[in-house]
Amino acid sequence: MAVLDNHIWAKVDQKKVISYKDLIDVSYSGRVKLGSGYFHTEVLKIQVNQLGNEIMPLRFDNLDSLIEYEGIWNHQCGLENTLWNRTLSTGNKKERSKFRFTFNGTGIALFGRQAQSSQLRIEVDGTVWKDVVVPERAADKTENTILKGLEEGKHEILVSVISGEYMLDVIGVFQQLE
Repeated sequence: MAVLDNHIWAKVDQKKVISYKDLIDVSYSGRVKLGSGYFHTEVLKIQVNQLGNEIMPLRFDNLDSLIEYEGIWNHQCGLENTLWNRTLSTGNKKERSKFRFTFNGTGIALFGRQAQSSQLRIEVDGTVWKDVVVPERAADKTENTILKGLEEGKHEILVSVISGEYMLDVIGVFQQLE
């Protein structure tokens, strides 16, 4: 079984048995479950291969001191355990909410529930990467925005909420495999 962005496919005995591209409810992370209904099934071998040459070896929490917030944000602690570190930061356009951080790597993933639509502007190293980014609707502990393909190294990211309300739980950092 393989997953790349919103495309899922699976093979049994080297024969492709399913291929599916999700265009409606995209999730960038989650679980894969093998099942066989009510049949007695024995799985003799499962092989897991990594696709691509980047990994996400570290995440930092929305309340980490590495993040500088501008405007007004609602920072909550002690929430349900479906959130990383049980914290969540919420900002919106009206309050001119922005956050910035510096990292070493090739890209980032923003995690956080997105129950409603929002739009972000993302700048990388002082240059607009995307003027309008629409985060995917997402559940807890799920990536809603991915930025990849930067040169390995130190980068500064500025994220501005330009429409709606945005919830940040964790920031993941992509790095090249050695």
